Amino acid sequence: MQSSETYIIWLGVLFIIGLSVAILYCKRVSKKINRLANEKILIAEEQAMKKIAEELHDNLAPSILLARMQLEHFVKENKESTLQKSIDQIDTVLEQTRQIAILLHPSSLSELGLQEAIKNLLHQLRQYRNIKTNLSMDNALLAIEKDKVIPLFRIIQESIQNLLKHARATEISICFRSSEQFVCVDILDNGIGFDVNKVRTGAGLQNMQQRTRSLQGQFRLLSKPGHGTHIHLKIPK
Repeated sequence: MQSSETYIIWLGVLFIIGLSVAILYCKRVSKKINRLANEKILIAEEQAMKKIAEELHDNLAPSILLARMQLEHFVKENKESTLQKSIDQIDTVLEQTRQIAILLHPSSLSELGLQEAIKNLLHQLRQYRNIKTNLSMDNALLAIEKDKVIPLFRIIQESIQNLLKHARATEISICFRSSEQFVCVDILDNGIGFDVNKVRTGAGLQNMQQRTRSLQGQFRLLSKPGHGTHIHLKIPK
């Protein structure tokens, strides 16, 4: 009698262990499926943005440039100020087209790498918005896997877009640090800040969080009214 009870107890224990293992396995599989789905979405998004950038660069910009050249020739012959204003407007559209193409798919990212792409981004802040910038890097970039470069750049790009829209900042600092297992990125500004508990999560913040999850990393947002904003990323190597 005692041996049969012991047998039943052991069966129960084994059943609980087996069930626990099955649940844990299902959770891991579910996380992996979600991560792969996010990665596919982000890859498709990057391909679409690259295609749009190529269209802007290869088709729209040359057409506008041709129109500008024709108007310029007309101005030289007729000296009409109205046409000169048209040329100035076309120059503005050309510059805007170039900026959109850079935002969608920065050529410096694929040609020169992450560091130069970030430098170009910060250069635009200094040139067009008169914002002071600081970029600090150790050997962290050497540790970043190639397939993580674009999502990481997009997070930094999105954070800068949010800064321009909301922060009213005059300074921004980006710092890369490398540890044994992680690459850490800190993005700080001296803007007006906000209460993270009261502000509704917008699409920009959601995009940054989603991209961080696709990298299996950690995303942390710190801010207080009047004390700027601090974004901390922790990406596994």
